Amino acid sequence: MSETERWKRLCSIGLVERECWIEDRHSAERRLFINSIPADASRFAHAVRDH
Repeated sequence: MSETERWKRLCSIGLVERECWIEDRHSAERRLFINSIPADASRFAHAVRDH
């Protein structure tokens, strides 16, 4: 499979940043998603929350 074929269905890239505080402890993370859905913030957020 060529590189072009591997990325043929790529429609968007999404970024999720998450922060959490539990008492005095803090955690933060960033996650990147390669998507086959068109760039739409609401739809992307729904997909991430349901994953």
